[in-house]
Amino acid sequence: MSTSLRDSRYRALGGAVALLIGLALLTFVLPDASDSLSRQRRVRDQAKQLKQQQDDRLKSLQTDASKLERGQATLAALEARLPQGSAGDLQWKLSKALHELAAKDNVRLSTIKYSPATKEGDLDAVEVEFTALGIYAPLRAYLRSLESSGLPFAVRDARLEESPEGARLTIVLRAFKPRDGAKAEEEA
Repeated sequence: MSTSLRDSRYRALGGAVALLIGLALLTFVLPDASDSLSRQRRVRDQAKQLKQQQDDRLKSLQTDASKLERGQATLAALEARLPQGSAGDLQWKLSKALHELAAKDNVRLSTIKYSPATKEGDLDAVEVEFTALGIYAPLRAYLRSLESSGLPFAVRDARLEESPEGARLTIVLRAFKPRDGAKAEEEA
């Protein structure tokens, strides 16, 4: 019997040691593993957030690049449509286009005044002031035709007034053409 009591004591002592080792593992190792696991989760979440931010930034940059490409294409198309030649050629082309559009929309042009060409960067700008006479509906159609004509100009001012003939539309345009010698400066 003494051997079985002794064996029981060793087993109890071995169980107590195993229990102490288990408690030590629970006290020291598991919290460390738990902290390590939570750090890994935090790092993973931060990496996902950073990746999402980078994806959003990439989409934003791609959108900006697309806008720039469209802008460059529009600018190239506009530059290709700019009339070549002298300021007098530009005035002649504008006068011809203004009169053709006026005839098409049943509007009468009374005066056209041209200012001398001024330099604006690589372009020469010519200011054109003219008065169109008619009733409101044809004047509106004329203004729409003028805006959609594709001519290289910007409307600087437009005034609509009543007159004995119906209505008077005074328009000031700024027409543009490449400056003589601007391409030579670019190539140099």
